[in-house]
Amino acid sequence: MAGDADVQKAFEQFETVEWLYDGLGGKVISWTKEHGNENDDPSVLVFMTGVDGNVIATAPNVYQPSGFRKWLDEQAAAYAKTHPTTRVPFVRATVEIAGEGDDRVATCAELDDAREAGDPALVYVGRSATPDDDRREKAVVKASRKFEKGTLGSKSAAEAAEGVVLLRLDVADDVHALLARQLGAEKVPTLLLFAPGAEAPENLGDRISGRSLARKLESVTER
Repeated sequence: MAGDADVQKAFEQFETVEWLYDGLGGKVISWTKEHGNENDDPSVLVFMTGVDGNVIATAPNVYQPSGFRKWLDEQAAAYAKTHPTTRVPFVRATVEIAGEGDDRVATCAELDDAREAGDPALVYVGRSATPDDDRREKAVVKASRKFEKGTLGSKSAAEAAEGVVLLRLDVADDVHALLARQLGAEKVPTLLLFAPGAEAPENLGDRISGRSLARKLESVTER
């Protein structure tokens, strides 16, 4: 199952570590029992931990790729909510796909709900690194990191973002990339600002400063 393409894609959201079973009296089974394992069966177990090594969650089923992929995505999303990678606290968007081939359509319930409710939304389109990145993709990753440290690291922008739905699309994920294209993000990184009631987003690009972003956010939250 670990070779499943979707599971492999989900693994990219984590630092993965494999600990091979070392016998019933070994360290592995002892550690797992300290963290929720209730039997001696040296079966496959998956634990999600924080950077401090403390266990955050244990996978309930690691034998069906679809269920395991869903669990991985849910855990990554939950972690992102409490550990944002930028000062402006974006949350990784949940994106669903309908249709096949060229007829595929990507949707994001969080974004749809915000627009239906008349809430302002800001979508950051960036790219994380993957092992197979080519030169062009590495350049996009570098540009994304620079933008995250600069504009998205702005204290004033973070303060102005209160009350705004903040979503992050990672185009290293093909599903996220499809939604980004549908929303009109032709260049990465970029920011898409959805003002209440607007039919289409305003593309803020990647040259906007933190202070200018703060003013934009204030204008859509009526401050």
